[in-house]
Amino acid sequence: HESVSTSTYKDVRHVCGSAAIVERLWSMAHYLLTTERSRMSPILFEAILFLRFNHKMWDVTTVNAAHCVIKKANREERLDEKLLECDEVGGDDDGEEGAV
Repeated sequence: HESVSTSTYKDVRHVCGSAAIVERLWSMAHYLLTTERSRMSPILFEAILFLRFNHKMWDVTTVNAAHCVIKKANREERLDEKLLECDEVGGDDDGEEGAV
């Protein structure tokens, strides 16, 4: 007779302890950051690595939609900056027209 013990912990013996995913990520990073790309900004490096590692989560349509959203946001930001510049230039007069 084998006695069955009960535990408050979950049985996780079926989970493999492996660093394979991390090794794959480092391998991708190694091939991405070459001497020709050594001046790549950290944010661009991270974005490309994320997209490569999670390639099943996106397609060309997803990237295009994100690109359009960013372009629109940048366009609106530039427009706001131009409007502020115009307000600053136009805001210099003190209401006295034709003062000598």
